Amino acid sequence: MAQLTEASLHLRRDLSVGFESCGKPNAFYDPQRSRVVFCFEMIELVAKLAQADGDFASRLDRPHFAKLVDGVVWGIFLHELGHAVIDIDRVPITGREEDVADQFALYYSVKFLEPRDVPVVLPTIWFFRALGKNRDIAASSPEAVKRLLADEHSLDDQRTYNLACWAFGANQTRGLSAAKFVGLPEERARRCAGEYARLDDGIRSRFRKYLKIKPQ
Repeated sequence: MAQLTEASLHLRRDLSVGFESCGKPNAFYDPQRSRVVFCFEMIELVAKLAQADGDFASRLDRPHFAKLVDGVVWGIFLHELGHAVIDIDRVPITGREEDVADQFALYYSVKFLEPRDVPVVLPTIWFFRALGKNRDIAASSPEAVKRLLADEHSLDDQRTYNLACWAFGANQTRGLSAAKFVGLPEERARRCAGEYARLDDGIRSRFRKYLKIKPQ
C-alpha cells in the first residue's frame, strides 16, 4: 500500500501506512501523525463477516475467499487514502468529505487496480452490504437511528448502491456484476453513466495534478 501510494501520488509531505491494535474495528487517517491506520480488529471483522455469510462469501474456495478479504482491505485503504490526499495536498471539495473519499476510492480502483486484475469494487460493496445486514434500522431505538442519520458517513446500504452505480457507469461490462449483486434499480442504473461522468470530471479536475501515473 505504501509503495503504491509513493509510486502513484504527489504528496506535500510523507504519508505512512500502519497496522495496529485499536480495541475496536476501525480504519482512519490520522492527520497529526500523517498516517493511515488500519486496525487489526477491522481485518478480523471482515473475516468474521465473510465466514458468516452463507449466501456468498463462505461458499468461495480458499483463493477467492482470500481475494475477497484483500479486496475489502484495499477498498477501505483507498477511502482513507482519499482523506489523506485531501488533507495533505489541501484539495478543495464541497459536500461531505466521506462521500468524496468513496468517490476517490472507486475512481482509483477502476482506473489503477481492477485493470491489473486486483478486485476491489465488488469486495468493498459486499462488505458494506454485510455491515448493513447487521444493522436493522427498523428495529433500532430512536437514539440509535438519530446517531446513524447524524453520522458523517452515508448509510452502509447507500454506499453499496453508490459504488455499484459508479462502477456500472464507469464500465457497464465490468460493473455489471456489481449492479446485479446489489439489485440496482433500473431507474438508478439509467443515470449511472452520467453520475460516473461527473465523478470522473470532478476527480480529474481536483486530484489530477497529484497523480503521478496516468489513469487507464
